[in-house]
Amino acid sequence: MAYKAINNGYATLGVALGNNPATDTTLQVATGKGDLFPAIAAPDHTYLTLEASGGAIEIIKVTARAAGSDSMTVVRAQDGTTIKSWAIGDIVECRPCSAAIADLQGEIADAISAHDGLADPHPQYALDTDLTTGLSGKQNADTELSALATLASAADKLPYFSGAGVAALTTLTAFMRTLLADTDQQAALATLGVLLNGVLSKSAAYPLIAADMGKLIECTGTGGWALTIDPTLNLANGVHNSSSGTITLTPATGTIDGAASVALAPGDSCFVKSDGTNLLTVGLSRRPGSAMVDVKTAHGRSKNIEYTNPYDRDLDVVITQADGSGGITFYVDSVLVAAAGSGSSGANFIVSVRIPPGSKYKLGNTGGAIGYWFER
Repeated sequence: MAYKAINNGYATLGVALGNNPATDTTLQVATGKGDLFPAIAAPDHTYLTLEASGGAIEIIKVTARAAGSDSMTVVRAQDGTTIKSWAIGDIVECRPCSAAIADLQGEIADAISAHDGLADPHPQYALDTDLTTGLSGKQNADTELSALATLASAADKLPYFSGAGVAALTTLTAFMRTLLADTDQQAALATLGVLLNGVLSKSAAYPLIAADMGKLIECTGTGGWALTIDPTLNLANGVHNSSSGTITLTPATGTIDGAASVALAPGDSCFVKSDGTNLLTVGLSRRPGSAMVDVKTAHGRSKNIEYTNPYDRDLDVVITQADGSGGITFYVDSVLVAAAGSGSSGANFIVSVRIPPGSKYKLGNTGGAIGYWFER
């Protein structure tokens, strides 16, 4: 049986064709168009494709057509297609299909087999229809490529070698892809959120945003403004007051070092870290020679409450008693370190104490009112 084909075989149905595979086996093209297709007689055959205007397809096998005839005998639903009903005017075309190619391959194999069976002075020819078997072991083997070929690719996975000629997959997260896309060290440090990965200068009130993570905030200008930090952003930043006035560190919610705000005088600096709810300062450094600050007014200092020196240096504390009644007692880490005018009255008393870094300090229960409470 031989497959026959023809170039540009094209026509339309001249008669409607039903979908009964047993009875609807005669196809007729439009009048005078039959010879656009091969003349077929047993054992030859060809394949035609039917196509409707909506795109429906059926491949049929033609087993007989006489020259000059517009009618042909067909076998329906070939090459994996489904039998359908067809209307006058639907396309009939001689197209390539996998069944035709398979038939040609079979015919070639049969021809070579017949040739091999004949006495032939030339070397015998062999046809291996299994291409994979034919090439197996004949290509240059590469251990690394073969190892990679064993891996099953998946989203967010990166291949790597775990040993000589052994490949594996590891997770490549969106964060790591962002880091790998950074074009320089500065960009990579910013992505990692490393402290002091850059400097951000501000000269007026400013709320930190997520992109400011890790930067040193350089406060400039005349000061007198607030740097607002949202604890829920989980930021960590250095802050330095290069301005000529006070910079107030203000949490958007919660507290900072347990208070509503922390004031940085000119030259002061610190690190600010969030615990997700509140802010904490670390390494608060006051410029040497900073002026005394009236903390009674600024921070509501009062007697019989224990405070902590948060700085990395000694803290100078000076307290006066306004009405001179009852004297002053002062404690550092629960130890009485200073007293003035105890048991006396009618005079103003003063104590001056230096508090080591991290120590706790408290003004005792004096009989009179606090006059001034300065810290430096």
